[in-house]
Amino acid sequence: MIQAMNNQQTKPSQQSFLYKLGGYYGIPHELIHILAYRIIQKPCRYQWGDDRVIPLAYDTETRREKLFVTLLPFVTFMGLGLFFQLLWVMSAFFIKMRPEQYFVDGPTWHLLFFIVGGLFIGYASTAHYDLIKAYHLLFRKDSVQQGGPKPHRRAKDEKQQGKHPQTANRRML
Repeated sequence: MIQAMNNQQTKPSQQSFLYKLGGYYGIPHELIHILAYRIIQKPCRYQWGDDRVIPLAYDTETRREKLFVTLLPFVTFMGLGLFFQLLWVMSAFFIKMRPEQYFVDGPTWHLLFFIVGGLFIGYASTAHYDLIKAYHLLFRKDSVQQGGPKPHRRAKDEKQQGKHPQTANRRML
């Protein structure tokens, strides 16, 4: 029983530790978001280790600015990854070896291009929520026109049906 109580007490600290660890892993991603806000000259707030940058002037951003800020980390990391992969492939062609021999006898520092490129491409996966957000900005008509989803009109609909909108919310004593 005491052990169960200890497990319950340590869970929130473990979750906050994992949350902070994920925030520290995402620092380069968030720094590129900050760079994007600086480029478009919009204020933002970020605390070291948080998992997102908070825009302070979000209502004044245009759709293009939102897309730029959202996609810059993905484009940066994927571009760097593909650049290093291209360097690796090009270095394999400029060395006068057969391709199967290059993997075994090629210079070891050439392998560094492949590893660094793979790390950048892998780190581009930190932008998966940004890609979803960019998709919604590009293809969702309601969020683009109004700046967000349409408000819920439940009270108005219930009143039109003859129900009082707040009777369900009242507490019976």
